[in-house]
Amino acid sequence: MHVLHVSSGLDPRTGGTATAAIQIALAARRVGLDVTLAYPTQEDEAELIQPALDRLAEAGVTTEGFPFGQGARAKRWGISPALNRWLAAEAGRFDAVHTHSAWVWSSVAATRTARRAGKRAILMPHEALTRHDIQGSRLQLVKQLLKGWYGRNIDRFAFTSGLEARDSLLADDSRARVIGLPAVDETLPASAEPPDRQGPPVVGYLGRFHPKKNLDLLIRAVGHSADARLVIAGGGEDAYSAEVRSLADRLSLGDRVDWLGFLTVSGKPAFFQSIDALVVPSSFECFGLVAAEALAHHVPVILSPTVGVAEDLHAEGVGLIVPPRPDALAVAISKLRDRAQLAEWRVRCRRVALARYSYKAFGQRLVELYSD
Repeated sequence: MHVLHVSSGLDPRTGGTATAAIQIALAARRVGLDVTLAYPTQEDEAELIQPALDRLAEAGVTTEGFPFGQGARAKRWGISPALNRWLAAEAGRFDAVHTHSAWVWSSVAATRTARRAGKRAILMPHEALTRHDIQGSRLQLVKQLLKGWYGRNIDRFAFTSGLEARDSLLADDSRARVIGLPAVDETLPASAEPPDRQGPPVVGYLGRFHPKKNLDLLIRAVGHSADARLVIAGGGEDAYSAEVRSLADRLSLGDRVDWLGFLTVSGKPAFFQSIDALVVPSSFECFGLVAAEALAHHVPVILSPTVGVAEDLHAEGVGLIVPPRPDALAVAISKLRDRAQLAEWRVRCRRVALARYSYKAFGQRLVELYSD
């Protein structure tokens, strides 16, 4: 089976969709699917995405890169006339077209050319079709119209969690499937477990700086503790970045907060080694890929109930699920002082990650999706 995957980009700085598209292509190859990944790109991304392209090539994934269109918004909206022309010419030679995200022109073009070629079209919206994303958006009307268009042209909607399917109002649609995301390459050796540290708890945050991520609430929670430390990796919107840094200064957290900046894939193991637990306090997260990655590194998680993987992990004994409030987060962080409990969570983390989020397990779900 030859499947075309279409992503609006592979730049890891743009968020989880780019990372997910790469890992999904690798998982598809793991179970023997013939995969081509097409994407737009620009020159200043070359160094950042080359390691991913090398991994894809080594796994046998064919990649097709095309320049973004002209204009400042071309990257934001996935606009690439060259990619559109290639899709129109080549879509017919694939058995199915699997496109990532909804509010990007690359997905509109991929869906349209799949229909014209008489091929099955699969949309993995990565949160885009949810009420959380649409309501309150200044483009709400446009998004509602485009959601209706996808409803008329997509053969299968592939959701990362039950939370995402329900909030998209498509959980009962016969075309909806919940398939999760791959986060653990089971062929790679397991990373070392974090050291059994004594002293104050150390929690970590890894992701974009965006108001919905509630990094400010996590900083306030650390401020409620006399000695807990916070390691922050990532970056994002300038205004919000300035806001959270200013908050840490006002709370006089000083050297209790470490700002690492953007991390490449190679930098993640050291980050996970440095913390006792990862905190994902988002107000809404359709999946929570970073939480699954943390488990693969033997690191327990503290999650909001509005993070997609929270449903998976509720009964697994790999951390805590608490409301995204500073007081609740502070109580959860204080429980990390129980080193015996922390050790019990760590024992289960990687086993749970392999069972639920390995490339092979996800690849098998992809085969079922495409065969269906």
